[in-house]
Amino acid sequence: MSLFSKKHATPVLELSILCKAWQEDGVWNAVTEDLPVAVFGATFEQAQNNLHEAIFAHLETAQETGMLEQVAKELRQRARERSFTMAEMPSDHVMMKMRAAVQDDRVVALT
Repeated sequence: MSLFSKKHATPVLELSILCKAWQEDGVWNAVTEDLPVAVFGATFEQAQNNLHEAIFAHLETAQETGMLEQVAKELRQRARERSFTMAEMPSDHVMMKMRAAVQDDRVVALT
């Protein structure tokens, strides 16, 4: 059974992507915990925007290669398995969650 329903006109699947950012040597670095995506920027906002664009590009590439459903399954599994306490989070990192909306095997939004 497919994760994607063809009957709905609105996004039917929301994927959570855990991300973190930190400043090192005057540069902001940002990575996802769930996808092989890493970027940097001169400011936090620039790194965050770069990460947003890189995640979207990664998901679009998965769509174009027919791998989006597999990536979606893996993201959903990681989200279910994730468990950590505030004490385990690095104090010098900013943690954030981005969400991708997928409909009909297409990425339709990333926030």
